[in-house]
Amino acid sequence: ENNLLYVSSEIKNYKPLLTTTKELNIAGEKWIITFSSLPSLEHSSEKNLLSAILSGGTIISVLLFLLNFIQQRSREEAEHSASVILNSEQALQESNHRISSILNSITDGFIALDHHGKFTYINKAAARTLQRHPEQVLGKTLWEFLPELELTRFGKAYKESAKENSFKEVEDYYEPFKA
Repeated sequence: ENNLLYVSSEIKNYKPLLTTTKELNIAGEKWIITFSSLPSLEHSSEKNLLSAILSGGTIISVLLFLLNFIQQRSREEAEHSASVILNSEQALQESNHRISSILNSITDGFIALDHHGKFTYINKAAARTLQRHPEQVLGKTLWEFLPELELTRFGKAYKESAKENSFKEVEDYYEPFKA
């Protein structure tokens, strides 16, 4: 304390509640500045400090409760949505299996093509007619297997249907398949 430049309060046996120290380097000299609260400030703030701490704690508790409630509610909604999706996927798989069974049981050839002419479904009768396994056909275009089919009534009707986004029913005889 001999090196102190200035002491603003010389209260004996007083330990301030709030103290901070800052070290500065000014012109190559090390300076340490200590800031402390005075008893008068501490006494006046004691009354308000308790209510501020209680109010702050209450606000924080309410916010944490709300966050927990929202998180729990979101988790429940997500679990419900996941359950609905899982049930929907199972129902869709069952429906697809039933449709596939029905289409495979008919004796006529049945194929489904997308707008680009790619096979999305082929039943057993159509696979026999094309003399291909379904795995060889799915995802490929009809024109890859039968380019000459593009010029038939079926090929023209298909192109119109794809262009107009409509359904067409075509019955025609195709000599190479005798069908």
